[in-house]
Amino acid sequence: MKKYYYALFDNQNNRTTSIGINKASKDAVKNRLIDFLLLGNFSEEGENSIKTNTLSELLNYYEFALLKSRVPFKI
Repeated sequence: MKKYYYALFDNQNNRTTSIGINKASKDAVKNRLIDFLLLGNFSEEGENSIKTNTLSELLNYYEFALLKSRVPFKI
């Protein structure tokens, strides 16, 4: 089984972020992204929405792209 590393690219700032960098699963990246987003001011309804969105939806809504590599990312 091939091991992959994941990272998030911030499309607004045009750079790779440290959010979820070098995590070994998409679920781990999603959890780190949710933690990051919840640092913002959201209503309870907004927080619940973030927690129930798929990774794909979160990436689309908040303008991130998922990067995948066979070697660890460096930023």
